[in-house]
Amino acid sequence: MPPKLALRRVLRATVAIPWRNRAAFVRVLAAPVVALVVMDLVVEWAEHALGGWRSVVLSVAWWALFVVIAVRTHRLVLAKDEEQMAKASLRWSWRETRFFGWLLVIYFQVALLGLLLAMLGLAIMWVVPSGPFQLMVVVAVLPAAYLLARLSLIFPAVALDRPVDFGWAWARSAGNGWRLVLVVAVLPLAFSVVATAANSALVAAVLAAPLVVLEVVALSAAYRALVVETAPAGVGH
Repeated sequence: MPPKLALRRVLRATVAIPWRNRAAFVRVLAAPVVALVVMDLVVEWAEHALGGWRSVVLSVAWWALFVVIAVRTHRLVLAKDEEQMAKASLRWSWRETRFFGWLLVIYFQVALLGLLLAMLGLAIMWVVPSGPFQLMVVVAVLPAAYLLARLSLIFPAVALDRPVDFGWAWARSAGNGWRLVLVVAVLPLAFSVVATAANSALVAAVLAAPLVVLEVVALSAAYRALVVETAPAGVGH
């Protein structure tokens, strides 16, 4: 079983790694992060002005930009191939396609689990009308967040071109499910609160994009602790 994830170490690394390597991060991520800020504003506008399939298309474009940023960030932290990433510009490769595919598969499973549990919660509330609504929300959200956390190590592994499957992710995250929930669910939620606190779409977009990078760095740090540092010498991770 992997060692217990040291959350303080992960949180320190989330800030320290980008700061120590700030020149590389700016060089590699400046263009996609600026593009994400613009896309955030466009999506915000489209939801009110366009709606329908156009806003869906823009949302897909936002996720595509997120994939580019996530792959680059994981590789900056774990593979340190700054030169290759800097030359890639916003180019989309098979690596990003594979990452996007895993993103869709995992989030579909998480959403499906959340939906099924929400339906169960509604059924319970129908039987017991006086049941607390907050409890039903917890019943739906926490297991879905736990599933996402247990599978989340797939993302940095895919960014590193490693062969992965659900069994591998489940084994590597064993004993650390709730710690990873803090990394992949609670931390992004906290960042989201920070980004939206300004009550300005522009400020929120400017804050949100760098915070996305920090979220990915946090997952990279967790992957390094649970996979890279525990791999036997000479064995791929």
